Amino acid sequence: MYLKNLAIHGFKSFANRTSLEFPSSLIGIVGPNGSGKSNICDSIRWVLGEQSSKALRGQKMDDVIFGGTSTVPQAKFAEVRLTFDNKSRFFKIDSDDFVLARKINRNGDADYIINGEQCRLKDIKEQIMDTGLGRDAYSIIGQGMVDSIIGPRGAERRAIIEEAAGIVKYKADKNESLRKIALAQIDIDRLSDLIVELDKQLGPLSMQAQIAQRYMILDEQLRNIKLKKMVYEFDKQYRELASKKATAGEYQKKREEHNQKITLFNAEIEAMQAKVVTLNDRKAKIKKDNADVMNELDALQNIEKDLLQKDAQINTNRESYVRSADEFNEKKESLENEIKEIEKDIVSSEKYLAGLDLEMKKIQEDMSSISARLKSTETQLNSSQDTTYDAINELAAAKNNLISHEGELKYTAQQINKAKFDIDRLEERIGELTAKSSKGTSDQHNNKHKHADSKKRLAEIIEKLKNLYNEEKQLLKAIQDNTAELIGVRAKMAAQEEVRRNYDGFKIGVKYIMGMKKQKPEQFKGVCGLVSELAGVAPEYETALEVALGGNVQAVIVEKAKDTEPCIDMLKRNKAGRVTFLPLDTVRPGPPAVIPSNLKGFIGIATDLIECDKKYKSVFEYLLNPVMVVDTIQHVNEFTARNRFSGRIVTLDGEHVSSSGAITGGSLDKSSGSGHFSNSGDLDKFKSRSVYLDDKISQDNIKLDDARKKIDALKDESDALKTDITRLEAILETSGESGEDYSARLKNSVEEMSVLREDLASNSKKAAELEVKIADDKKIIAALEEKSKAFHESVQKNKSSRSQESETLQQMTALLTDQKVNHARATTDLGNYRKKIIENKKDIEDIDKRTSLSRETLLKYEQQYRENHTLLVDTQEKLAAIKSKTSTIQAQDEEIMNELTSLEGQIRIKTGLIGSRTRQAAEMLEKIHEVELHQTEIETNIKNAVNILETEYKLREDEFHRYRDQEFKYETSADEINDLQQSIDRLGIVNQSAIKDYQELLERVNKLKSERDDLVSGRDDIHKIVLKTDAECTKMFLETFNMINQYIGEIFQLLFNGGSAKLVLEDEAKPLECNIDIKAQPPGKKLQSITLMSGGEKALTGLSLLFAILRVKPSPFCILDEVEAALDEFNVLRFINMLNNFKGKTQFLIITHNKQTMQHLDLLYGVTMEEKGISKIISVRLEQAYDIIDTGDVKTQTAQS
Repeated sequence: MYLKNLAIHGFKSFANRTSLEFPSSLIGIVGPNGSGKSNICDSIRWVLGEQSSKALRGQKMDDVIFGGTSTVPQAKFAEVRLTFDNKSRFFKIDSDDFVLARKINRNGDADYIINGEQCRLKDIKEQIMDTGLGRDAYSIIGQGMVDSIIGPRGAERRAIIEEAAGIVKYKADKNESLRKIALAQIDIDRLSDLIVELDKQLGPLSMQAQIAQRYMILDEQLRNIKLKKMVYEFDKQYRELASKKATAGEYQKKREEHNQKITLFNAEIEAMQAKVVTLNDRKAKIKKDNADVMNELDALQNIEKDLLQKDAQINTNRESYVRSADEFNEKKESLENEIKEIEKDIVSSEKYLAGLDLEMKKIQEDMSSISARLKSTETQLNSSQDTTYDAINELAAAKNNLISHEGELKYTAQQINKAKFDIDRLEERIGELTAKSSKGTSDQHNNKHKHADSKKRLAEIIEKLKNLYNEEKQLLKAIQDNTAELIGVRAKMAAQEEVRRNYDGFKIGVKYIMGMKKQKPEQFKGVCGLVSELAGVAPEYETALEVALGGNVQAVIVEKAKDTEPCIDMLKRNKAGRVTFLPLDTVRPGPPAVIPSNLKGFIGIATDLIECDKKYKSVFEYLLNPVMVVDTIQHVNEFTARNRFSGRIVTLDGEHVSSSGAITGGSLDKSSGSGHFSNSGDLDKFKSRSVYLDDKISQDNIKLDDARKKIDALKDESDALKTDITRLEAILETSGESGEDYSARLKNSVEEMSVLREDLASNSKKAAELEVKIADDKKIIAALEEKSKAFHESVQKNKSSRSQESETLQQMTALLTDQKVNHARATTDLGNYRKKIIENKKDIEDIDKRTSLSRETLLKYEQQYRENHTLLVDTQEKLAAIKSKTSTIQAQDEEIMNELTSLEGQIRIKTGLIGSRTRQAAEMLEKIHEVELHQTEIETNIKNAVNILETEYKLREDEFHRYRDQEFKYETSADEINDLQQSIDRLGIVNQSAIKDYQELLERVNKLKSERDDLVSGRDDIHKIVLKTDAECTKMFLETFNMINQYIGEIFQLLFNGGSAKLVLEDEAKPLECNIDIKAQPPGKKLQSITLMSGGEKALTGLSLLFAILRVKPSPFCILDEVEAALDEFNVLRFINMLNNFKGKTQFLIITHNKQTMQHLDLLYGVTMEEKGISKIISVRLEQAYDIIDTGDVKTQTAQS
């Protein structure tokens, strides 16, 4: 498996579509700073899934799209495509090529593609996970990453080792599992809280269900009595309907007698009318005959008129044809003259065409001569150009030699400058090492004191944070509990308000009247309200006073008695039930109750225990004046056993004692728990509790915000202290070096300076030799340029000659073309002349034919004129005979009219008699209609009763017999219905859905408990999987870690020619979490920290780790971005040897400025900016690579791929 191709379009500086092929194992990318080399590295990192715009050196993700230049507009999208050879099926996809692509548009839309198919970022990550190709893996080593993977913070180091161990996917799965466990715990806690809350609702709902059950029994009894009463009324209506039908039959008999007389008179009238019809038929025949004669007269007159018109038309047509014949003769003469003129034009055109043919022939002969001369000139020009090209190639080769020598000289000069710089740096280092040995002891003491103070302060902050976190947790729990309670209270409050708004639990009539008052307040402005609405009662007296009021708790108080009239009328018209009204102007209170002196437990008169507006005081005195309230039934029984009293007594528990001695009591009213007075009290309690909870939640939120602000401030201070402690620890570790360490480092620096001075002398000598070669190259180039100039002048002379002859040939060609156009135009004109002669001759033939036809038509019109005149004379004779016949017909018509007048008089007399009888029959019919109207009213009542029984009670007519009870007492049924209705009313507000709601709630609680148990089981199963995964990951990690640890020592010795390096787990008990340190000792040095290494030593140490990882788990490819920048030429060679050792299993893409590295690569790509801001890729030779690095341009480009 290897990387085959990289395609970039619109990504950063690559504005145009750019493609790079990777046919070999060692491929270099070179170019000057700022040319866009690292953008290639960024593009690969991006297509592999990088999501951090900062890691791509941008502010936001769409910064990767080409931003445009002064001449090139910005790109609309950026797209990168990577193609891998997958014949070994390295990637888990059945294809020889594995293609990853990523695209982003300016609007933020992004696409991820695998082998041409849309996919998710997650799919790409899964394909490359644990392969070493991830965006954070070891396949892409960017600028500065070598230092970071061996630096004091080991996050990057751990990431690439875990990638090599193949546990990245396992760790991702573990994190996902831990996330699921956390979410499951949240759901478990939520379900537990919900179950507790719902358990609280089960008790009250069970009580409501019992009340609903009692309500259903009473409602069924009420329904049965109502149905028996309605069926009884239905049968009574049927009996009355039969009586009405009998009366209607008697009236119908009398009506039929009158109708018989009317029929007789009608028969006599019909006989007379038949005679009238006969006479009318005769009259109609005479009228028809007269009409026929008149029609015939009109027809003859019309014929006469037509013949006269036709006679005039024939004369007109004859005159028209005479004029047409004259016009035809004139047109024929004109056409014959035109033919003669055209024949003259034809002769002239034929002469003109003959002259054009001669001119064209001469031009073609001249053109052939010029073409021959032009061909000879072309031959001479080609020969001169070949000679010139040879000279240019020799010149280019000489210039290439010059460029190569100059590049080598420049590189040598850079090496000289570098050696001088390194010598100066070493001299400074020797001075610093000498100074440090004396200063170290004092600084170490101060830093230890600061370190202790910082750790102490950090411990204090951690303790404060612990307390604040506990406070935050408690506040959050309080807010959650109060919020849950507030939601419940508001739900109950909304339910109570809905009950009050809809008057649930009240009678139908009461609901109707109060509803109409809301809809039409002006029409019902006399309605004050319900007794229960207009009175206030203390909670402890609610039950007693509701019992005392009884059904009157639902009575409606009105201003005046006449205000009840529209209300009662509306109730009747809409069949909306009955309502008790209490008018303020007519209700009078009864006598006040006499308070016995020996009544124990006496609380007060009922009217004194109610609070109301003084305007309604008389109503409540009327309802409650003789009622006394006592605490218990025992005290009432003690009193009534020895005394007589007037009025009524009620207890606080709802027992009722009348003056007759009857006692009503029990638990029914108390168990309902939802009286009309108590509903109002509950609503007030809910509102008060809601306000309290709102305030409490607001206060807790303020406290929570304050605690969180304190936490944030302490966390910031904690982070700063941790950073300071880490810095002080590093300083303390560094400052612990002994004097021997400084001496060893000083010795190494002196030895290194000696080597550098030898390199400086060698490079100076080489530079002098190169300057001599450059002078020789310049002399050769000057001679070749002179020679090339002479060849160039010869070519220019031949080109000038060729240009003149070509111009002459073009002029001759244009002239020939013009003559051909004139010839074609003259030929066309000649054809048009001949065509016109043919057309004119055809028109003359047509005129001759039309002239002959006109003569024949004229003779035909003269014949028609003679025939028409004969018909006209015959028609006029027939008109005279018909006028005589009309006089006879008119006399017969007058005779029939006299006889018809006599018959019409007799018919009028008989019609009068019929009218008298008809009126008498109508009177009978009216009486029948009256009876039928009553009958219809009864039938409507019956139909309405049936409809009510079918719609409201779902009872069909064939089922009425079930409610025909012989023992049913209709007279007492109304009282029974009223008693049952009062029993239902005493139940108060009944939640009829409580039975179903209770069952559903019980099932829901059981279901939630089952769901909670399933979640607990699932959470525990996931936890077991996490523990198992941890064990597997630990094993895989340690196996890989040990192998890398073995190889890093071997490779370190190869790169440093000695020394030692190893990886160390800070906490071996937690290998998957602890920091991974790297210990390295170059040969002859005893370093306490990697931070003390030089840049080159750090680079070689980082490369040792990288190559160790590649040996354990080779990556398909590896991008190295200027990783050898800090190495000298000897270490560069070691680096290159290492690349050669690994290139069999890993493909390396190396971004470099180092010419020594370039010399050992298989293929070089150059990155240039021929146009500012736009990168361009070219395949180059080694000397061109030097030129690109130095100048950013390529003088001679040679494509290699």
